[in-house]
Amino acid sequence: MTTFKKTHSVVAFIDILGFKNMIQESTKNEHEVYSNLSNSIKYAHDYTINTLNLTFELLTDLFNSKERLSERLKVKQFSDNIYFSFDYEIDEPYDLYFGIYIIITISSIYQSIMMNKGYFVRGGIAHSLNLVDHHL
Repeated sequence: MTTFKKTHSVVAFIDILGFKNMIQESTKNEHEVYSNLSNSIKYAHDYTINTLNLTFELLTDLFNSKERLSERLKVKQFSDNIYFSFDYEIDEPYDLYFGIYIIITISSIYQSIMMNKGYFVRGGIAHSLNLVDHHL
C-alpha cells in the first residue's frame, strides 16, 4: 500500500498546447520533432529549476535560515506535462503568499522559455492539501 505524505501546497500543472497534433503530424520528420521537443522541455525545466534554486539559496543565506527553501519545491516532468508544487505552513498566511509567488514565478519562467522555443503552454495554479508519494 502506498503511503502518502500530506502537505499543504501551491501547485501548478502545465502542458504543451497541441502536443497530440505535433506528434501525429510528425511522421516524416519524427526524430527531428521529438529531439527538438525533448531538448526544449529539458532546457526549460533545467533553467527554471536552476534559477529558482539560486534564488532560494540567496534567500536562505540572506535570512540565515536553517531551512532550505529548495526542499519545499517539488517538480515532476512526464510527457509534455510538468508539475510544480511548493509546500507552505497552513498556520502562516505569509507562507501561503510566498508559495503563490514562487509558483507564479516558476510558471512564468517556464512559460517564457517554452514560448521562446516555439511551444505554447497552458495550465492552472491551485492551493490546498497535497497528497504525494515517493515518486514525486
